[in-house]
Amino acid sequence: MQHSLKVKALVLALLMTPDAAPAQTARTDPRRIPPAAQLGLLKPFLGEYEVTMTQQNRVLTGTMEIKTAINGFYIERTNITKSTDGAIDSEIRSFITWDPALGSYRIWRFVALLPQRKHDGVGRFEGQEFIEEYDIEGVTPQVLRNRVTMVGTDQIRIVNEIQHADGRISLRGVIVGRRIRLNRMRNAASPRGRQASQCLLPPISRREVAADRSTGS
Repeated sequence: MQHSLKVKALVLALLMTPDAAPAQTARTDPRRIPPAAQLGLLKPFLGEYEVTMTQQNRVLTGTMEIKTAINGFYIERTNITKSTDGAIDSEIRSFITWDPALGSYRIWRFVALLPQRKHDGVGRFEGQEFIEEYDIEGVTPQVLRNRVTMVGTDQIRIVNEIQHADGRISLRGVIVGRRIRLNRMRNAASPRGRQASQCLLPPISRREVAADRSTGS
């Protein structure tokens, strides 16, 4: 009888003891730590912009927002534009992160195309220019390339080009944007949100943007 009571007490104690192993794993598993250093290089681009795009003899106007997303693991960019002639109504959403196994940035780009079989690309920095490359769906081996630069404290420029199979490069369009708001780190109300907010990139100021450009970061 006494032995049975001891066994029951042991089982009850085990059931009531919090399982610390998953929390410890979450803190130490490198897959659960956002790539803050690599995504920090994209910090100068963060913000909301009014944009104008010249493409194939058409002019498109609209907005572009670049912000942190998914607990600081990704940079999200949303372009919403319409052509002045009404022929194009476009929304493009991209998610950018760092892939340590690949040793480069990975990008998922979603457009209004159904079904969109290819939506991933890669990215890299050359100096202060961020270069994105995507295989064009249905056309091989052509490559769609974006060259993203800050040409002023609040001015962004994206050159959109095509590299053809024979190596020729043709200009597809140019986006020029004026930043109207700097994105800030979200204020988290819940304990979960406060913990997640620590993973986000720190808020940036105009002084920081200028310093980033002068130091090449």
